[in-house]
Amino acid sequence: MAYTGRMGASGLALFFLAACGMAQARTLPCEFTDAEAQRNPIGIQIAKIACREHADWHGPFIGLDGRAGWRDGRNPMEAEGGQDRLLDRTTPWKRVASYWRSTPALDQMIASRIHGATECATEATTWSAAAFCRTFIVENPWSAAFVSHVMRASGVNDFAFSRDHMGYLRAAYAAAGASGPYRLVAPSSERPAPGDLLCYSREARVRSHRDLIALFERGERELGTHCDVVVGVDLDGDSKLYVIGGNVLQAVAMRKLHLNARGVFSPPAVGPERGACGMNREDDCSLSRKHWIALLKLRRQGP
Repeated sequence: MAYTGRMGASGLALFFLAACGMAQARTLPCEFTDAEAQRNPIGIQIAKIACREHADWHGPFIGLDGRAGWRDGRNPMEAEGGQDRLLDRTTPWKRVASYWRSTPALDQMIASRIHGATECATEATTWSAAAFCRTFIVENPWSAAFVSHVMRASGVNDFAFSRDHMGYLRAAYAAAGASGPYRLVAPSSERPAPGDLLCYSREARVRSHRDLIALFERGERELGTHCDVVVGVDLDGDSKLYVIGGNVLQAVAMRKLHLNARGVFSPPAVGPERGACGMNREDDCSLSRKHWIALLKLRRQGP
């Protein structure tokens, strides 16, 4: 019989089980090492802020198959009346109002005389002010306000804070080869990293990065778009990309996407060959099948 020492056979079994468990442990999205923070301090700080907000919204997500899920069954949404609170007990629409207030994005809405924007400029203390502000939150997309908030909270003060994503897409295009915190590239041209922004078009007239550049070259300024913050890339070699965005599922949600063999973003196919999403056609349904048109690469890694 092999000598097992004071640990004993049962102790060895527990030891090996624990060792196996440790070997199988995988890095999760929003887990960052000190080495990563040293290599990319600004990008990791941006990712941490986005992750913190996502956790407060009870972690809703869109899986690799493009279907939505909720981590603990709770689904607080900005349009709801407050029955489901955020993790810190904040009412969802009030958290969204704080995103708007934290950057010049709200000032842009006030300057454009958008109904209810002025009432969101301060904490609503009356019933009427709260009603006007809440109407503003529900009626106006806030995904760009979320990204702007994340940048301000991360100390990226030269970011092109904007009421819409085109504000900072235009700024990155205009700053090509020059300054600014971000540079604009095609989403499949370079490897993403924490702190980058991945963006898609909401309009069929712009389906690719080439279409986006052509739009800028024509001098056009308006396009319905959405951008998410990159928070995880190829974790433990899983060839996946993890991004977080606001106003997704009426919340702050995480999305899981594919990377290809080169480590760059590999978008879900978009086209008529996919068929029409519908009841009993679930395989043709995906909340991530978008016209992904841009990757904003964080230009400055250090302070």
